[in-house]
Amino acid sequence: METKQVMRLGSDYVIPLDIRIISASNADIIAAVQTGSFRRDLFFRINTLRLSLPSLNDRPDDVLYLFSYFLQSFSHRQVSLPKIVNVLPPI
Repeated sequence: METKQVMRLGSDYVIPLDIRIISASNADIIAAVQTGSFRRDLFFRINTLRLSLPSLNDRPDDVLYLFSYFLQSFSHRQVSLPKIVNVLPPI
């Protein structure tokens, strides 16, 4: 990752790379690094941008939007949902 190049086993030439790595976890990686079950050097390399997304339980208004989006993408046609207010009970 640092040199942006790889060499195949048994080869004598270097292959240049231009890659991006996206990683996600539902585990506590910092705790795993501290206990030694996750490599510290790998964590240092992938910890350049930390993006924290709240769960759908914390944003119930997004459920209908996401449902509509996935319904349209799977059916391959325009789908319109009626405007419904307060569909979901408060959590």
